[in-house]
Amino acid sequence: MKKVVLITGALGGIGKALCKIFYEEHWFVIGTDIRIKDIAPHCEIGMHLDLDKLCKDEGYRASVLTHIEQYTNKLDLLINNAAVQLLSPTESIALADWYETMNVNLTAPM
Repeated sequence: MKKVVLITGALGGIGKALCKIFYEEHWFVIGTDIRIKDIAPHCEIGMHLDLDKLCKDEGYRASVLTHIEQYTNKLDLLINNAAVQLLSPTESIALADWYETMNVNLTAPM
């Protein structure tokens, strides 16, 4: 049985490279990104995943887990590649943007 890896941020340059490397090493690759519905060619499963919403919405979180469990009942590796980076001066960052950053970068991976 193949080992299973879930890679967030699978559409970025690093994410695509990670998916390709694990796919070529015969892992079962689940690639996720907020910008897509399907990922190809180096993922067995490509899925849209909003990590901020995953932290805030219990129903959404349950549906994501149920979707993944349709394909596998385990993860051997989780690569938290997705990230939000705030580039504005501190005084101009909205609290909602800060919370989204913390959710995507810290809470969702936990």
